Amino acid sequence: MTSDSDRDKELSSIEEVASELFATRNTQKTTVNVIFAFNGTGKTRLSRLISESEDDNCLCFNAIFQDYFTWNNENCVLNIDKMSWVVEYINEQGLQKQIVENFQNFYSDIFIYPQFSSDSHEITFRAKLLEPDNETGDDYTEPIKVSKAEETIFVWSVFYTILAGAFAELQEIEDNRSTEIFNNLEYVVIDDPVSSIDDAAIIKISLAIYDLLKNFANNSKKPGIDILITTHHALFFNEICNVIDRGDKNLKLKSYILSRTKEQKYLLTDNSRNVFGYHLFLRKKIEEAIKSNTLEKSHYNMFRVLLEKTKLYFGYRNFDECMPEFRDRKEAIRLMNKLSHFSEFEYAELTDREKEIFVEAFDKYTAKFRPEE
Repeated sequence: MTSDSDRDKELSSIEEVASELFATRNTQKTTVNVIFAFNGTGKTRLSRLISESEDDNCLCFNAIFQDYFTWNNENCVLNIDKMSWVVEYINEQGLQKQIVENFQNFYSDIFIYPQFSSDSHEITFRAKLLEPDNETGDDYTEPIKVSKAEETIFVWSVFYTILAGAFAELQEIEDNRSTEIFNNLEYVVIDDPVSSIDDAAIIKISLAIYDLLKNFANNSKKPGIDILITTHHALFFNEICNVIDRGDKNLKLKSYILSRTKEQKYLLTDNSRNVFGYHLFLRKKIEEAIKSNTLEKSHYNMFRVLLEKTKLYFGYRNFDECMPEFRDRKEAIRLMNKLSHFSEFEYAELTDREKEIFVEAFDKYTAKFRPEE
C-alpha cells in the first residue's frame, strides 16, 4: 500500500506545481489532470500561469474568461467585452444558437431564454410566460437579471460551445478546418466552472465534459492534449474523476489534492488510487493542524462543516447534537457559531483558550464518530 508521504510532493511555488503536473506528456492519450483545492489555495493563479505562459497553445476557462462578461444592471443586459476574441469567434462561427441550446440543456430550464444582440456582445434574458400577455401578445417577459447560478451556467455554456468547436476542428485535417486558431492547442484549463450551481447541474456539466473529452480522444487528429480541471467543489471533483476513470481507454486520469503547508509551500498529493471523501479530507486537515499547533479560525469553519454533514447523515435537527457532552461544550458551540463565519480580512489567529476548547471538542467528536475499521 502506498503511504501518504509517497504520494505527497512539497513544492515551493505555483510554477513548480505546474511543472510537476506536466512533467511528462503523453502524446498518444488525452491526459486529464483533476485537482481539488480550497478557495485561496492557488487554483486561479495556476490556471492563469498556464494560460499566459502557453498563450496561443491554451484554451482557458477561469476568472479572467468570466471577466469578459459584465452586467449592465440598469438595462438588464449581460455584456461581453466587444473587443475580446470571444465575441469575434462567436460571430465568425455563428455559435449563438448552440450557446442558447447548451445553456438550456445544462440548466434544464426552457422558460428562460437568452437572446444575443445583432453584434453578439449583448445578451438579454427573458422568462417565458405561462400565458401570452393580453395586451401585447408576447410570450416572454421584459428583460430580467438572472441569478448568479444562471449567469455562471450561461458563461460556462459560451466556453463549452467554443471548446466543442475547437475539438471539432481538431478532428479534421488542417486543410479542412474552418479556422486556424486552434491548430497549436496543447492545453485546456477549466477552473471551477460550478460556483453557485446546484448539484443536478453539476452532474450534467461533469457528464458533458466527459462526453466531449471522450469524443475528442477517440477522433482527434491531434492526440496528446493536456487537460487541467480544478475545483473546490467535492461533488464535481468526485463526479468528474469517476466518469473519466471508468470511461474511455484513450483518456488518462490523474487526480490530486492541492493544499498549503504551514510554511506556505504547496503540497500536491496524488489521489489517483484513492476514493476522495470530503469529510475525511476535513478530518485530516484538522488533525494535521492540531498536531502542528497551527489551528486558525478557518479550522472552526472546517469543523462546523464536518458537524453539519454528520448531522445530515444521522438525521439530527441541529449540528450541536453531534457534539458530545464535556465541560466546555456550551462554550465550544458558542465559538463554533461565532468563528465559523469569520471574514478573510479578519485576523486568523486563535487564542490559546480557543485552541484548547477546539481540541477538546474535536477529540470528543472523533471518539464518538469513528470511521469503521
